[in-house]
Amino acid sequence: MEVTNFNSDINQDDIEIKVSHENDAEIRYFTELRVDIMVKNEEAGHINAVLIDRSDIPYGYFLSEMDDYSADTQWLSVVLFEPKAGRTRLKSLIEHDDSTRPFMYIKTMEVHPEFRHNGHEGSSSYSNVGTFALRKLMHHPFLSDVATAIYVADGCEAMSRAEREDCDQDSTSLYPTDEEKAQLEARRSRVQQLCRKDANQFLRNGFFQDKAYATSSDVQSNILVASDYHWTKPIMSQSAAEQITFHGPSPESKGPAEDSIDAKLLKVVKEHASETMTNTNSIWNVVRNLITQGASVTQSRAFHTAVAVNDLNMVTFLLGFDPKAIDACDDSGNTPLMVAATIAAGLNAETNQMIEFLLAKGASKDKCDSSGMTAYGKYLHQWMEFQLMTSTMMGGPPPSSSSRPSRPAEIRLIRILVPDSGPTDADMPGFEEANSGFVVYESDDDNDDSNDDGDY
Repeated sequence: MEVTNFNSDINQDDIEIKVSHENDAEIRYFTELRVDIMVKNEEAGHINAVLIDRSDIPYGYFLSEMDDYSADTQWLSVVLFEPKAGRTRLKSLIEHDDSTRPFMYIKTMEVHPEFRHNGHEGSSSYSNVGTFALRKLMHHPFLSDVATAIYVADGCEAMSRAEREDCDQDSTSLYPTDEEKAQLEARRSRVQQLCRKDANQFLRNGFFQDKAYATSSDVQSNILVASDYHWTKPIMSQSAAEQITFHGPSPESKGPAEDSIDAKLLKVVKEHASETMTNTNSIWNVVRNLITQGASVTQSRAFHTAVAVNDLNMVTFLLGFDPKAIDACDDSGNTPLMVAATIAAGLNAETNQMIEFLLAKGASKDKCDSSGMTAYGKYLHQWMEFQLMTSTMMGGPPPSSSSRPSRPAEIRLIRILVPDSGPTDADMPGFEEANSGFVVYESDDDNDDSNDDGDY
């Protein structure tokens, strides 16, 4: 293994790692690793990881075993793997991953603050210590059979001790003050900024953000993956790593400003849905007064929220004040009809009235969200997700991409959602996976009872 030194105070030869592992009979498919990072015989940090031996897990039990081990591995199993045998869902890894070989989930990697920046606080080179330690780990004989590795970049790992202590002391009050809210928001922003520094030591070792998640709006965008094909390449320089575009989660939409008239309207709508209003008979007067005072039915998200909680009475009332709300879009381009279609996929279609009401009021079936999907596509995709979840929980085969709703009420619902101009490419199951870097695994069960009659 050849590793280049980068004219730093700390180089490869100064770093050693001590790998210890533990097998627990109760978690026989999982081997926990503890890696101590030493610089000139002084402790400089540690890595905690777990090896998952997919080949030993009985077919059909991968998701269940991952769920039993921890919430983190359960989440990763849903995001990155198919649920039966633990095959990768990422096209970028399909040529190099092998479900008969283990994969490694690196849970945490911490380099002590005094060993960062190579001894120079102002250095742009964040941590050769972490880079070289990770390099030695990925080439350790104990990991010779590992096919792929996963890490979720975490800004907390790049914090100073003082910053981390501040985060540990974050207010847990149910009713934080404005100052506490501002401090919490600033800390969250700082954590995300530091994700890049934490990621650099992995990028230099061949890890990368898969395109399927790189622009995701949530923590999935912080996922870094690699195979032995990637981490056996020469180590990357810090300057080269800094040229790589790193995508962090998009800022969360904050909704209406705190204590604004729109926020008050949204709160009333939520409380009505949860029946926490102390005097429900006065709810309509309260809503009317807020709108009269300037609250927006759409900008407050009150209308989308009323649709999402299936509050037909509130939807009817709000629509009377703003008929244009029927096709208003939220930050992701979702119309109320799209929200209703998504919710309906997990409900009893025979009892759902929201979609029919919105359509009767003139909701457009042709409007698309930011991904090009209509309400029709929203329903189909959410229905497929619901079927996958159900089949996995029941131990049955996953639905194929050709599966379609088969109950009469479901068929009727999707037929009335078909856009007047026809479904878009993004509407069709399999399109998202085929065009976003995901592998589509068809059911290998000979008794696949999916309904394939007709096009909806």
